[in-house]
Amino acid sequence: MNTNIKFNSDMHFYGKPCGNGHEGIRYISNGVCVDCLRMYDRREYLKRYNKERRRSPRLFATNLLHSCKTRSKAKNWEITITADWIREKLEKGVCEVTGLKFDIERSSEIHVAPFAPSIDRIDSSKPYTPENCRVVCMIYNVCKGQWTDEDVLTFAKAVANASGKEQF
Repeated sequence: MNTNIKFNSDMHFYGKPCGNGHEGIRYISNGVCVDCLRMYDRREYLKRYNKERRRSPRLFATNLLHSCKTRSKAKNWEITITADWIREKLEKGVCEVTGLKFDIERSSEIHVAPFAPSIDRIDSSKPYTPENCRVVCMIYNVCKGQWTDEDVLTFAKAVANASGKEQF
């Protein structure tokens, strides 16, 4: 039993463990275990706290750099970009190719938002260096893949023209 809980008149010790096995004090009105309520409040706090942390350019830069290092290790490449280099690009807040604003919120339905920042190697056959890299929107980087900027532009024009919404 948690001895740090102040025992109020609206609380009662039932003597039986709750569903989570806590043998503690419960609220009389709804039977909720005080320890369970504290655990729930802590989880909610951590969810909000971690969500705010993910929005930090410093942390996002560190995560992007880690991904680059993992891919570089597989190809035995030396990586020369740094978290500070990435953070400076992130703080500008826009994709270096499209000019679209970055969205570093993660969606619950997809792993990464389409306008989240991503490190693009201009020449995919070369390593991660400041001269060969730029920070772009994830959707652009996925479209580009191993191809060139011109290939993506041709594709984007075709999609826009086919939709009839915009002519280039």
